[in-house]
Formats: sequence, C-alpha cells, structure tokens
Amino acid sequence: MAHGKNIPLDEARKIIRAYVDAEVASGREEKHIVVGHRFDLQLVKNFIAEIDRLRGMGIPIDSIRVYQAKRKRDGMQSEDIDVVLVPTSSNDADYHRVYDFKKMSSGLSTILGHPTPCPNVCQQKQISCED
Repeated sequence: MAHGKNIPLDEARKIIRAYVDAEVASGREEKHIVVGHRFDLQLVKNFIAEIDRLRGMGIPIDSIRVYQAKRKRDGMQSEDIDVVLVPTSSNDADYHRVYDFKKMSSGLSTILGHPTPCPNVCQQKQISCED
C-alpha cells in the first residue's frame, strides 16, 4: 500500500484553500492561520540519511508519519500548530513511540519537529517554475 502520492498543483491549492476557508469560518483571521511548516533542506537530508542507515541495518522503515502538535513559539503568547516527523516501519509502528506518553526518549536524529510555520512567520516568496 502506498502512503501518499504526488498530486497536481491545482489539487494542492484546492485542499489548502478548503482548510483555510474552514479556519476562517470558525472565526480565525487568515493571517494568523498556520498553513504550512518549513524545515531546512539539510535537516531533512540528514533525517533521510539516518533513515537510510537504519534501513541498511535491516530496520523495515517504509514511510514517515507526520504528527500534529501544539507548542508555544518564541515571542508568542499562546500555543500554535506544530508538526513532528517520525519514521514508520512496514508493520505500521513508529520507530520512536512519540505517541506513547508513558515512555520518554532523548532527542534523536530520526525525529524532526519545530518547523517554521507558514505563512505567518516564513518568507512569503515562492519559488515556482510552473506559474
């Protein structure tokens, strides 16, 4: 079973707009809605390299699960949307049991979190070869 797929630009725009419209309908101002999350490319490359290393050791990682979370960012008064990325094995188990609140582990190179929220913090410029 495939977990995700490439989608066309118009579908991406449509489903993001549906999310934003629903948030606006609930009373939030659009400029305060976290719509995306930005990770440095090198951090993602290191994350994938560590996953590839684990796969080379026979660990059956075949996907990445994205958890929704909340945290208070620097300079903010309240918590806002965040995400945490965790490798997931072919038997549907997280490599790190981040959703099991009874078990604690130290920071590891195969857990990503604390992205820059977009568009309210990230730069508004978009790189595009399609438009």
